Amino acid sequence: MKRARFLSFLMAMMLLAGCGQTDSTATTTAGGEATTTTDAAETDTVTTTTISSKSSNQSQKPTSSKVTTTTTEFVIENTVTTFKRINPERSAKETAQLINNNLSAPATKIASEKSLVWYPKSADEWTYSHHVSVAVFKGKVYVTWSNGRVNEDDCGQRIMYSYSSDFKTWSTPKTLPFGQTEVGQYAEVVKLNGYLYTHGGKLYASFGSSEYLPDNMMGPNVRPYQDEPRVNYESYLISTTDGVNWTREIGGVGISRPPSLVTKRCFNIGSEGTLSFTDDPSGRTGWDSGAVSGNMENIKKEYGISLICEGTSYQTADGIVRAMWRTDCDYILMAESYNNGVTFTRPYMTKFKNGYSMFVFGHLNDGRTFCIYNPTGRERNPLSIVLSEDGINFNKEYTLRDETQWQQFTGLWKGGDYGYPKYFIDGDYMYIAYSIEKEGVEVTRIKISDLK
Repeated sequence: MKRARFLSFLMAMMLLAGCGQTDSTATTTAGGEATTTTDAAETDTVTTTTISSKSSNQSQKPTSSKVTTTTTEFVIENTVTTFKRINPERSAKETAQLINNNLSAPATKIASEKSLVWYPKSADEWTYSHHVSVAVFKGKVYVTWSNGRVNEDDCGQRIMYSYSSDFKTWSTPKTLPFGQTEVGQYAEVVKLNGYLYTHGGKLYASFGSSEYLPDNMMGPNVRPYQDEPRVNYESYLISTTDGVNWTREIGGVGISRPPSLVTKRCFNIGSEGTLSFTDDPSGRTGWDSGAVSGNMENIKKEYGISLICEGTSYQTADGIVRAMWRTDCDYILMAESYNNGVTFTRPYMTKFKNGYSMFVFGHLNDGRTFCIYNPTGRERNPLSIVLSEDGINFNKEYTLRDETQWQQFTGLWKGGDYGYPKYFIDGDYMYIAYSIEKEGVEVTRIKISDLK
Protein backbone atom coordinates (compact mmCIF):
# COMPACT_ATOMS: atom_id res chain seq x y z
CA MET A 1 0.00 0.00 0.00
CA LYS A 2 2.84 2.37 0.81
CA ARG A 3 4.39 1.84 -2.62
CA ALA A 4 1.02 2.24 -4.38
CA ARG A 5 0.40 5.55 -2.65
CA PHE A 6 3.84 6.81 -3.50
CA LEU A 7 3.47 5.75 -7.12
CA SER A 8 0.33 7.89 -7.35
CA PHE A 9 2.27 10.85 -5.97
CA LEU A 10 5.38 10.18 -8.07
CA MET A 11 3.63 9.55 -11.35
CA ALA A 12 1.68 12.78 -11.07
CA MET A 13 5.00 14.60 -11.40
CA MET A 14 6.78 12.51 -14.05
CA LEU A 15 6.61 12.03 -17.79
CA LEU A 16 6.73 8.27 -18.10
CA ALA A 17 7.31 6.16 -21.19
CA GLY A 18 6.06 2.59 -21.57
CA CYS A 19 3.92 2.40 -18.43
CA GLY A 20 2.22 -0.82 -17.39
CA GLN A 21 -1.23 -2.05 -18.35
CA THR A 22 -4.28 -1.45 -16.19
CA ASP A 23 -6.91 -4.17 -16.21
CA SER A 24 -10.41 -3.23 -17.33
CA THR A 25 -11.78 -4.38 -13.98
CA ALA A 26 -10.17 -2.29 -11.25
CA THR A 27 -10.12 -3.00 -7.52
CA THR A 28 -9.18 -0.66 -4.70
CA THR A 29 -6.13 -1.77 -2.76
CA ALA A 30 -7.53 -1.46 0.75
CA GLY A 31 -8.81 -4.60 2.41
CA GLY A 32 -12.46 -5.59 2.53
CA GLU A 33 -15.22 -7.50 0.81
CA ALA A 34 -15.47 -6.65 -2.87
CA THR A 35 -18.69 -5.47 -4.48
CA THR A 36 -19.30 -4.86 -8.18
CA THR A 37 -21.15 -1.77 -9.41
CA THR A 38 -22.03 -0.59 -12.90
CA ASP A 39 -21.77 3.12 -13.61
CA ALA A 40 -25.10 4.83 -14.30
CA ALA A 41 -23.90 6.34 -17.56
CA GLU A 42 -21.29 3.81 -18.73
CA THR A 43 -21.13 0.20 -19.84
CA ASP A 44 -17.80 -0.44 -18.09
CA THR A 45 -17.88 -2.40 -14.84
CA VAL A 46 -15.76 -1.39 -11.86
CA THR A 47 -15.08 -3.59 -8.84
CA THR A 48 -14.75 -1.72 -5.55
CA THR A 49 -14.22 -2.75 -1.95
CA THR A 50 -15.34 -1.78 1.49
CA ILE A 51 -12.55 0.44 2.84
CA SER A 52 -11.38 1.03 6.38
CA SER A 53 -9.21 3.94 7.53
CA LYS A 54 -8.23 5.32 10.95
CA SER A 55 -7.14 8.82 11.87
CA SER A 56 -4.14 9.11 14.19
CA ASN A 57 -6.36 11.25 16.44
CA GLN A 58 -8.96 8.50 16.89
CA SER A 59 -7.29 5.55 18.55
CA GLN A 60 -10.44 4.89 20.60
CA LYS A 61 -12.94 5.20 17.76
CA PRO A 62 -12.46 3.41 14.44
CA THR A 63 -12.82 5.37 11.24
CA SER A 64 -14.50 3.81 8.24
CA SER A 65 -15.42 4.47 4.64
CA LYS A 66 -18.22 2.37 3.15
CA VAL A 67 -18.60 2.17 -0.60
CA THR A 68 -22.05 1.20 -1.88
CA THR A 69 -24.06 1.97 -4.97
CA THR A 70 -25.86 4.84 -3.22
CA THR A 71 -23.87 6.40 -0.38
CA THR A 72 -20.26 6.94 0.65
CA GLU A 73 -19.56 7.72 4.30
CA PHE A 74 -16.21 8.78 5.70
CA VAL A 75 -15.68 9.49 9.41
CA ILE A 76 -12.60 11.44 10.48
CA GLU A 77 -11.97 13.52 13.58
CA ASN A 78 -15.62 13.13 14.64
CA THR A 79 -16.91 14.74 11.42
CA VAL A 80 -19.27 12.75 9.21
CA THR A 81 -19.80 13.67 5.55
CA THR A 82 -22.44 11.75 3.60
CA PHE A 83 -22.12 11.89 -0.17
CA LYS A 84 -24.89 10.46 -2.31
CA ARG A 85 -24.17 8.91 -5.67
CA ILE A 86 -24.86 11.26 -8.58
CA ASN A 87 -26.96 10.37 -11.59
CA PRO A 88 -25.35 12.43 -14.36
CA GLU A 89 -27.38 14.13 -17.08
CA ARG A 90 -25.16 12.64 -19.77
CA SER A 91 -22.49 9.98 -20.12
CA ALA A 92 -18.81 10.73 -19.56
CA LYS A 93 -18.20 10.11 -23.26
CA GLU A 94 -20.79 12.74 -24.20
CA THR A 95 -19.41 15.21 -21.64
CA ALA A 96 -15.85 14.72 -22.88
CA GLN A 97 -16.95 15.74 -26.37
CA LEU A 98 -18.35 18.97 -24.93
CA ILE A 99 -15.36 20.04 -22.78
CA ASN A 100 -13.39 22.62 -24.76
CA ASN A 101 -11.24 25.73 -24.56
CA ASN A 102 -12.65 27.53 -27.59
CA LEU A 103 -12.23 31.21 -26.67
CA SER A 104 -15.09 33.69 -27.03
CA ALA A 105 -12.50 36.44 -27.58
CA PRO A 106 -8.70 36.47 -28.06
CA ALA A 107 -6.62 36.01 -24.92
CA THR A 108 -5.48 39.23 -23.22
CA LYS A 109 -2.36 39.90 -21.15
CA ILE A 110 -3.22 40.23 -17.48
CA ALA A 111 -1.42 42.68 -15.19
CA SER A 112 1.11 40.80 -13.11
CA GLU A 113 4.28 40.90 -11.05
CA LYS A 114 7.04 38.38 -11.62
CA SER A 115 9.90 37.52 -9.33
CA LEU A 116 12.95 35.42 -10.20
CA VAL A 117 13.74 33.08 -7.33
CA TRP A 118 16.83 31.37 -8.74
CA TYR A 119 18.85 31.00 -11.93
CA PRO A 120 22.29 29.36 -12.14
CA LYS A 121 25.06 31.79 -13.06
CA SER A 122 27.50 29.25 -14.49
CA ALA A 123 27.86 25.59 -15.42
CA ASP A 124 29.71 25.06 -12.15
CA GLU A 125 26.40 25.33 -10.31
CA TRP A 126 23.60 22.75 -10.40
CA THR A 127 21.93 23.80 -13.64
CA TYR A 128 18.73 21.73 -13.66
CA SER A 129 15.67 23.09 -11.79
CA HIS A 130 12.07 21.95 -12.29
CA HIS A 131 8.86 20.76 -10.55
CA VAL A 132 8.37 24.09 -8.76
CA SER A 133 5.79 24.48 -5.97
CA VAL A 134 4.67 27.63 -4.11
CA ALA A 135 2.78 28.57 -0.93
CA VAL A 136 2.28 31.62 1.29
CA PHE A 137 2.88 31.00 4.98
CA LYS A 138 2.92 33.56 7.79
CA GLY A 139 3.58 36.49 5.47
CA LYS A 140 6.31 34.83 3.40
CA VAL A 141 6.23 33.23 -0.03
CA TYR A 142 7.90 29.80 -0.03
CA VAL A 143 9.09 27.95 -3.12
CA THR A 144 10.46 24.40 -3.47
CA TRP A 145 11.84 22.63 -6.54
CA SER A 146 13.79 19.64 -7.85
CA ASN A 147 17.47 20.49 -8.44
CA GLY A 148 19.98 18.38 -10.38
CA ARG A 149 23.57 18.77 -11.48
CA VAL A 150 22.97 18.66 -15.25
CA ASN A 151 20.17 16.34 -16.43
CA GLU A 152 16.48 16.00 -15.67
CA ASP A 153 15.75 13.51 -12.86
CA ASP A 154 19.35 12.33 -12.71
CA CYS A 155 21.03 10.46 -9.88
CA GLY A 156 21.71 12.78 -6.95
CA GLN A 157 18.81 15.14 -7.65
CA ARG A 158 17.81 17.01 -4.49
CA ILE A 159 15.04 19.30 -3.21
CA MET A 160 15.73 23.02 -2.70
CA TYR A 161 13.72 25.82 -1.12
CA SER A 162 13.78 29.60 -0.80
CA TYR A 163 11.46 32.24 0.66
CA SER A 164 10.72 35.96 0.36
CA SER A 165 9.03 38.51 2.62
CA ASP A 166 8.53 41.17 -0.06
CA PHE A 167 8.24 39.18 -3.33
CA LYS A 168 11.41 40.86 -4.53
CA THR A 169 14.40 39.47 -2.68
CA TRP A 170 14.76 35.77 -1.96
CA SER A 171 16.75 33.87 0.62
CA THR A 172 19.79 31.93 -0.55
CA PRO A 173 18.44 28.53 -1.68
CA LYS A 174 18.99 25.72 0.78
CA THR A 175 18.45 21.98 0.63
CA LEU A 176 15.08 21.12 2.12
CA PRO A 177 15.43 18.92 5.22
CA PHE A 178 15.38 15.24 4.19
CA GLY A 179 15.75 16.41 0.58
CA GLN A 180 19.52 16.22 0.36
CA THR A 181 21.48 14.03 -2.07
CA GLU A 182 21.82 10.51 -0.69
CA VAL A 183 23.51 7.30 -1.80
CA GLY A 184 21.09 4.42 -2.18
CA GLN A 185 21.44 0.71 -2.90
CA TYR A 186 22.68 1.16 -6.49
CA ALA A 187 23.64 4.81 -6.89
CA GLU A 188 22.64 8.25 -5.68
CA VAL A 189 18.86 8.40 -5.33
CA VAL A 190 16.63 10.65 -7.42
CA LYS A 191 14.48 13.02 -5.35
CA LEU A 192 11.41 14.52 -6.99
CA ASN A 193 9.60 17.58 -5.64
CA GLY A 194 5.89 17.38 -4.85
CA TYR A 195 3.67 20.05 -3.36
CA LEU A 196 3.59 22.88 -0.85
CA TYR A 197 0.38 23.63 1.03
CA THR A 198 -0.81 24.94 4.39
CA HIS A 199 -3.20 23.59 7.00
CA GLY A 200 -3.76 24.06 10.71
CA GLY A 201 -0.94 26.55 11.24
CA LYS A 202 1.61 24.36 9.43
CA LEU A 203 3.40 24.54 6.10
CA TYR A 204 3.61 21.10 4.46
CA ALA A 205 6.07 19.96 1.79
CA SER A 206 5.99 16.63 -0.01
CA PHE A 207 8.49 14.90 -2.26
CA GLY A 208 9.68 11.41 -3.12
CA SER A 209 12.78 9.41 -3.94
CA SER A 210 13.64 6.37 -6.04
CA GLU A 211 16.55 4.67 -7.80
CA TYR A 212 17.37 3.53 -11.31
CA LEU A 213 18.57 -0.03 -11.81
CA PRO A 214 22.29 -0.22 -12.70
CA ASP A 215 21.72 -2.10 -15.98
CA ASN A 216 19.60 0.78 -17.30
CA MET A 217 21.94 3.66 -16.43
CA MET A 218 24.30 5.23 -18.96
CA GLY A 219 27.14 5.19 -16.43
CA PRO A 220 27.88 5.41 -12.70
CA ASN A 221 25.41 7.91 -11.23
CA VAL A 222 24.11 8.81 -14.72
CA ARG A 223 20.43 8.28 -15.44
CA PRO A 224 19.14 6.19 -18.39
CA TYR A 225 18.64 8.06 -21.63
CA GLN A 226 14.92 7.30 -21.64
CA ASP A 227 12.62 6.92 -18.65
CA GLU A 228 12.97 3.46 -17.11
CA PRO A 229 11.28 1.68 -14.20
CA ARG A 230 12.68 2.62 -10.79
CA VAL A 231 12.98 0.84 -7.46
CA ASN A 232 13.27 1.64 -3.75
CA TYR A 233 10.46 4.18 -3.71
CA GLU A 234 10.00 6.35 -0.66
CA SER A 235 7.68 9.28 0.01
CA TYR A 236 8.30 12.21 2.32
CA LEU A 237 5.83 14.58 3.97
CA ILE A 238 7.42 17.19 6.22
CA SER A 239 5.98 20.20 8.03
CA THR A 240 7.03 23.34 9.85
CA THR A 241 5.30 25.79 12.18
CA ASP A 242 7.90 28.55 11.82
CA GLY A 243 9.37 28.06 8.34
CA VAL A 244 12.74 27.13 9.87
CA ASN A 245 12.44 23.89 11.82
CA TRP A 246 10.99 20.99 9.86
CA THR A 247 9.54 17.71 11.15
CA ARG A 248 8.94 14.54 9.17
CA GLU A 249 5.32 13.48 9.40
CA ILE A 250 4.23 9.89 9.88
CA GLY A 251 2.40 8.71 6.78
CA GLY A 252 0.84 10.84 4.09
CA VAL A 253 1.82 11.51 0.50
CA GLY A 254 1.00 15.19 0.15
CA ILE A 255 -2.07 16.87 -1.30
CA SER A 256 -1.76 17.53 -5.02
CA ARG A 257 -4.42 20.23 -5.11
CA PRO A 258 -6.82 22.10 -2.81
CA PRO A 259 -9.89 20.20 -1.58
CA SER A 260 -12.78 19.62 -3.97
CA LEU A 261 -15.65 22.05 -4.24
CA VAL A 262 -18.52 20.07 -2.71
CA THR A 263 -17.27 17.63 -0.06
CA LYS A 264 -13.77 18.99 0.63
CA ARG A 265 -12.20 15.68 -0.33
CA CYS A 266 -8.56 15.91 -1.47
CA PHE A 267 -7.35 14.01 -4.53
CA ASN A 268 -4.01 12.94 -5.92
CA ILE A 269 -4.33 12.07 -9.61
CA GLY A 270 -1.41 10.09 -11.01
CA SER A 271 -0.38 8.60 -14.34
CA GLU A 272 -1.93 5.67 -16.17
CA GLY A 273 -5.19 6.02 -14.26
CA THR A 274 -3.73 5.83 -10.75
CA LEU A 275 -5.39 8.00 -8.10
CA SER A 276 -5.95 8.28 -4.37
CA PHE A 277 -8.05 10.39 -2.04
CA THR A 278 -8.38 11.47 1.58
CA ASP A 279 -10.75 13.54 3.70
CA ASP A 280 -7.91 14.61 5.98
CA PRO A 281 -7.07 18.18 4.84
CA SER A 282 -3.53 17.83 6.19
CA GLY A 283 -2.82 14.91 3.85
CA ARG A 284 -1.30 12.93 6.70
CA THR A 285 -3.85 10.14 7.08
CA GLY A 286 -6.85 8.47 5.53
CA TRP A 287 -5.43 7.86 2.04
CA ASP A 288 -7.28 5.25 -0.01
CA SER A 289 -6.94 4.20 -3.62
CA GLY A 290 -9.69 4.91 -6.12
CA ALA A 291 -10.35 2.90 -9.27
CA VAL A 292 -10.52 3.88 -12.94
CA SER A 293 -12.38 1.67 -15.39
CA GLY A 294 -10.96 0.68 -18.74
CA ASN A 295 -7.79 -0.87 -20.09
CA MET A 296 -5.26 1.96 -20.48
CA GLU A 297 -3.30 0.21 -23.23
CA ASN A 298 -6.49 -0.23 -25.24
CA ILE A 299 -7.42 3.41 -24.66
CA LYS A 300 -4.00 4.48 -25.95
CA LYS A 301 -4.50 2.41 -29.09
CA GLU A 302 -8.00 3.79 -29.58
CA TYR A 303 -6.78 7.39 -29.56
CA GLY A 304 -3.38 6.80 -31.13
CA ILE A 305 -1.45 8.01 -28.09
CA SER A 306 1.40 6.53 -26.05
CA LEU A 307 1.18 8.71 -22.93
CA ILE A 308 -1.37 9.13 -20.12
CA CYS A 309 0.32 11.02 -17.30
CA GLU A 310 0.50 14.00 -14.93
CA GLY A 311 -3.13 14.19 -13.89
CA THR A 312 -5.12 16.82 -12.05
CA SER A 313 -8.82 17.20 -11.23
CA TYR A 314 -11.70 19.54 -10.58
CA GLN A 315 -15.23 19.15 -9.26
CA THR A 316 -18.41 20.74 -10.55
CA ALA A 317 -21.16 22.22 -8.39
CA ASP A 318 -23.27 19.06 -8.73
CA GLY A 319 -20.44 17.00 -7.19
CA ILE A 320 -19.06 15.28 -10.28
CA VAL A 321 -15.28 14.86 -10.05
CA ARG A 322 -13.36 15.07 -13.33
CA ALA A 323 -9.88 13.60 -13.54
CA MET A 324 -7.86 15.20 -16.35
CA TRP A 325 -4.70 13.65 -17.82
CA ARG A 326 -1.97 14.95 -20.08
CA THR A 327 -1.41 13.00 -23.31
CA ASP A 328 1.08 13.19 -26.16
CA CYS A 329 -1.54 14.50 -28.60
CA ASP A 330 -3.26 17.88 -28.83
CA TYR A 331 -6.00 17.19 -26.29
CA ILE A 332 -6.62 16.33 -22.63
CA LEU A 333 -8.07 12.97 -21.52
CA MET A 334 -10.91 12.90 -18.97
CA ALA A 335 -12.74 10.46 -16.68
CA GLU A 336 -15.69 11.19 -14.38
CA SER A 337 -16.63 10.03 -10.90
CA TYR A 338 -20.19 10.07 -9.56
CA ASN A 339 -19.35 8.79 -6.06
CA ASN A 340 -16.83 11.39 -4.85
CA GLY A 341 -13.76 9.89 -6.47
CA VAL A 342 -14.06 6.29 -5.26
CA THR A 343 -14.60 4.95 -8.79
CA PHE A 344 -14.18 6.66 -12.18
CA THR A 345 -15.46 5.89 -15.65
CA ARG A 346 -13.01 4.95 -18.37
CA PRO A 347 -11.17 7.99 -19.78
CA TYR A 348 -12.36 9.74 -22.93
CA MET A 349 -10.66 12.35 -25.10
CA THR A 350 -11.93 15.91 -24.68
CA LYS A 351 -11.77 18.86 -27.08
CA PHE A 352 -9.63 20.83 -24.64
CA LYS A 353 -6.38 21.64 -26.45
CA ASN A 354 -3.07 21.56 -24.60
CA GLY A 355 0.51 22.17 -25.71
CA TYR A 356 2.05 18.81 -24.71
CA SER A 357 2.70 19.98 -21.15
CA MET A 358 1.62 19.58 -17.54
CA PHE A 359 -1.35 21.71 -16.46
CA VAL A 360 -3.33 22.29 -13.27
CA PHE A 361 -7.06 22.85 -12.70
CA GLY A 362 -8.59 24.68 -9.75
CA HIS A 363 -11.50 26.74 -8.43
CA LEU A 364 -11.95 30.41 -7.62
CA ASN A 365 -13.99 31.46 -4.60
CA ASP A 366 -16.80 32.62 -6.90
CA GLY A 367 -17.23 29.05 -8.16
CA ARG A 368 -15.51 29.42 -11.53
CA THR A 369 -13.12 26.70 -12.64
CA PHE A 370 -9.75 27.55 -14.14
CA CYS A 371 -6.82 25.82 -15.79
CA ILE A 372 -3.24 27.11 -15.82
CA TYR A 373 -1.43 25.65 -18.81
CA ASN A 374 0.53 26.11 -22.01
CA PRO A 375 -2.21 26.33 -24.64
CA THR A 376 0.00 25.73 -27.69
CA GLY A 377 3.36 24.45 -28.80
CA ARG A 378 6.17 22.37 -27.41
CA GLU A 379 8.03 25.57 -26.51
CA ARG A 380 5.66 25.86 -23.51
CA ASN A 381 4.99 29.48 -24.34
CA PRO A 382 2.72 31.23 -23.51
CA LEU A 383 1.72 30.38 -19.96
CA SER A 384 -1.98 31.14 -19.59
CA ILE A 385 -5.00 30.84 -17.32
CA VAL A 386 -8.36 29.99 -18.88
CA LEU A 387 -11.70 30.31 -17.04
CA SER A 388 -15.03 28.49 -17.15
CA GLU A 389 -18.44 29.27 -15.65
CA ASP A 390 -19.76 25.73 -16.03
CA GLY A 391 -16.73 23.42 -16.06
CA ILE A 392 -17.45 22.63 -19.72
CA ASN A 393 -16.70 25.75 -21.75
CA PHE A 394 -13.31 27.23 -20.86
CA ASN A 395 -13.70 30.30 -23.02
CA LYS A 396 -12.02 33.26 -21.32
CA GLU A 397 -8.22 33.27 -21.30
CA TYR A 398 -5.53 35.54 -19.89
CA THR A 399 -1.86 35.37 -20.79
CA LEU A 400 0.35 35.21 -17.72
CA ARG A 401 3.78 35.08 -19.39
CA ASP A 402 4.82 35.17 -23.03
CA GLU A 403 8.38 36.50 -23.04
CA THR A 404 10.82 34.35 -25.00
CA GLN A 405 13.34 32.44 -22.87
CA TRP A 406 16.64 30.85 -23.88
CA GLN A 407 18.28 27.72 -22.54
CA GLN A 408 21.65 28.62 -21.04
CA PHE A 409 23.14 25.23 -20.17
CA THR A 410 23.18 21.77 -21.73
CA GLY A 411 21.34 18.86 -20.16
CA LEU A 412 19.19 15.84 -20.93
CA TRP A 413 15.45 16.49 -21.44
CA LYS A 414 15.69 20.22 -20.73
CA GLY A 415 13.88 23.13 -22.35
CA GLY A 416 10.45 24.78 -22.32
CA ASP A 417 10.01 28.49 -21.63
CA TYR A 418 7.45 28.09 -18.80
CA GLY A 419 7.06 24.57 -17.47
CA TYR A 420 4.86 22.65 -15.01
CA PRO A 421 2.88 25.46 -13.31
CA LYS A 422 1.52 25.21 -9.78
CA TYR A 423 -0.52 27.82 -7.94
CA PHE A 424 -1.42 29.06 -4.49
CA ILE A 425 -4.28 31.44 -3.64
CA ASP A 426 -3.70 33.80 -0.73
CA GLY A 427 -6.31 36.47 -0.06
CA ASP A 428 -6.53 38.80 -3.05
CA TYR A 429 -3.65 37.20 -4.94
CA MET A 430 -2.86 34.08 -6.90
CA TYR A 431 0.78 32.97 -7.05
CA ILE A 432 1.86 30.84 -10.03
CA ALA A 433 5.24 29.09 -9.89
CA TYR A 434 7.03 27.45 -12.82
CA SER A 435 10.44 26.60 -14.21
CA ILE A 436 12.22 28.54 -16.98
CA GLU A 437 13.84 26.20 -19.51
CA LYS A 438 14.11 23.71 -16.59
CA GLU A 439 16.96 25.89 -15.31
CA GLY A 440 15.45 28.87 -13.50
CA VAL A 441 12.71 29.20 -10.90
CA GLU A 442 10.19 32.04 -11.13
CA VAL A 443 6.86 33.10 -9.60
CA THR A 444 4.18 35.32 -11.14
CA ARG A 445 1.60 37.06 -8.95
CA ILE A 446 -1.77 38.34 -10.17
CA LYS A 447 -4.80 39.94 -8.49
CA ILE A 448 -7.81 37.65 -8.50
CA SER A 449 -10.04 40.69 -9.02
CA ASP A 450 -8.41 41.10 -12.45
CA LEU A 451 -9.87 37.75 -13.54
CA LYS A 452 -13.06 39.31 -14.87
